[in-house]
Amino acid sequence: IFSKKIKTVFSISVFLFFSASLYIFSRFTVDDAFITWRYGKNLIDFGVWNYNPSSIDMTQAYTNPIYAILSIIPNYFGWDVVFYFKIFSSILLIAFLIWGFKKFRCSWSMAVIFLALPATIVHAYSGLETFLFVYLMAVFMVALYEEKKWLAIASTLFLFITRPETWLLSILLPFYYLIDEPKASSD
Repeated sequence: IFSKKIKTVFSISVFLFFSASLYIFSRFTVDDAFITWRYGKNLIDFGVWNYNPSSIDMTQAYTNPIYAILSIIPNYFGWDVVFYFKIFSSILLIAFLIWGFKKFRCSWSMAVIFLALPATIVHAYSGLETFLFVYLMAVFMVALYEEKKWLAIASTLFLFITRPETWLLSILLPFYYLIDEPKASSD
């Protein structure tokens, strides 16, 4: 009975901490996100894919092409860009949790503890690609481990448009498959 009460108190405490973390930190948006989102706005408003609404000074200021491209959608429909990316972040976080549950069969309590960390919520809702990058890297590593070649290739391509510095993966992945020895089957 005593341990059941402790588990209940612990679960309630973690859930309350998660709720507070979500309430406080999900409203945080990093100023760099607005730099990226400006590209979608300028494309819709001025027909120019540029930080400045002119074709004279071609400035490339974003570091995450996928979020710059996604910013076209709310600007096209006249939606609030911040709210759009908060919804996108929620969908991404839910997708990550579903994938994690299916892949690792983790418990709900571990998921809530993961979500209760302010760093998780800040990175997920900041408007930057950090959480998507971590999610895709996890998919990439699991695909390599499970020897799912096409999933590894697909996640590498998504990683490249998430953060261009992952270009090295697009070079290293073919080398990995060239030197990787096939496992002998136990049939």
